Amino acid sequence: MHLAKYFSAFRGNNSPWSDEQWRRLLIEYRICTPAEIGNAVRRCAERAFAQGRPGRIEFEDLLKQRSLFTPAMERESEQMQAIRNQAIYAQPVSSEDYSRFAYQYQELFE
Repeated sequence: MHLAKYFSAFRGNNSPWSDEQWRRLLIEYRICTPAEIGNAVRRCAERAFAQGRPGRIEFEDLLKQRSLFTPAMERESEQMQAIRNQAIYAQPVSSEDYSRFAYQYQELFE
């Protein structure tokens, strides 16, 4: 959604990146809030524009941008834990994820 806002290559169901690249991004951004992800994409768009390549983004741009900030989940861990503690009372807001990027549960010890 954020990528499609700034980069036409991601509009519709299009993506110039492989599933493996998407999995890597999902891992890197796993504890980021939607606002942090949106800001990272916006900063990449601004940098691309300043470098004379408007509307073009590379996979590495998002990886580099992620390395430049500390997510709120790490910065404000006590406040985030308080929110998580209240989460047991919350109801899901979306249906179960059956996409190819859905989290696959793994046993810690087999």
